[in-house]
Amino acid sequence: MYGCNSESCTPWEVSGYKLTRCIVSSITDVKIFDYIRAYNRYKNGYGPEDGGWMSWPDKFNRVIDIIESEMAKIEKLHQKAREKKR
Repeated sequence: MYGCNSESCTPWEVSGYKLTRCIVSSITDVKIFDYIRAYNRYKNGYGPEDGGWMSWPDKFNRVIDIIESEMAKIEKLHQKAREKKR
């Protein structure tokens, strides 16, 4: 449906579940991305109330999603480097 017809070279982990296919192929409801965004904002202490993340422009929310993803990758690399030093 979304062009994800083969196994991913990198497994995805979502809430403890390991997926070997592109995560998009596992999602049947497009609204799930909204739920994932809401969960990430909640996890970081932001609510949907006035002035909260639902009041932010969608473009800003997308930028935050990208930055959080990239920062997680950087942190993972730093963690691996720290483990190698041990």
